[in-house]
Amino acid sequence: MRFLWNWRWWLGVVLASIAGVWLPSQFFKGTPKGTVSAQVWTLGANHRAYILAVVSWVLLLGWWATLFFI
Repeated sequence: MRFLWNWRWWLGVVLASIAGVWLPSQFFKGTPKGTVSAQVWTLGANHRAYILAVVSWVLLLGWWATLFFI
């Protein structure tokens, strides 16, 4: 349980929180407006934000495993 006191763990948690929670919420604000093409681009950005959220949490889990087994 030493990894809980490791500053690198908490830095990873903060960065994953920013990338996985705050940043995607900025993309999901509002409804798409404009032409169909603009709406498709907005939807694509929303999907990329969701993928970013999932990837950031998976990377944090991998980082946890690395620190846990050191």
